[in-house]
Amino acid sequence: MPVVDHTKQFQLLEKITPLLIVCIFGVVWGVSYYLYIQHELQRYLSGGTLHQETVKRQLADRSSYLERLKHFAALYNEQGTDPKNAFASIAPLKKDIPSLFQLYEQIAYKHNLGLQLVDIIGQDGSRKDAPGIKEVIIALKLTNVDYEKMKSLLADIETNARLTDVQSFDFDPESRSLSLNVKMYYFAK
Repeated sequence: MPVVDHTKQFQLLEKITPLLIVCIFGVVWGVSYYLYIQHELQRYLSGGTLHQETVKRQLADRSSYLERLKHFAALYNEQGTDPKNAFASIAPLKKDIPSLFQLYEQIAYKHNLGLQLVDIIGQDGSRKDAPGIKEVIIALKLTNVDYEKMKSLLADIETNARLTDVQSFDFDPESRSLSLNVKMYYFAK
């Protein structure tokens, strides 16, 4: 039986091993590029989740949220630490109808809306001289309203410092009008 010398085979294997490792690494990188990296790149370029318009819209939403937070922070800082002042901004200590009219006029002006009607349509039916929280229901009719303006207007009414309940609203996109019934509160001593 002849004797086989394996040392030459081992020397050849030692020389080829780094080349094999580089080849295997290249194959793994190529497959991962094809399966994952190229897919992510296509999502970015073809309008997927990383599309520039999507990012701009998300930025606008976050900017709007930040502005609302700043508004709340300013309202909070205006009140100071006196709880009586804080409560008075939520439910004033008197009916103060002119300030309600002024509030809704400012909100309509901010959104470039026509304010056709501001009217008191209901008041709390309890005894007028009895202390406690009282209600005033105000009817509003606005013009030049589209869907986006309506959403923005309702968000402003919601984030108002005064305690407010929107009881009903009727949006007519054809005539671009919006009718609201809003309940406001005040505290009678």
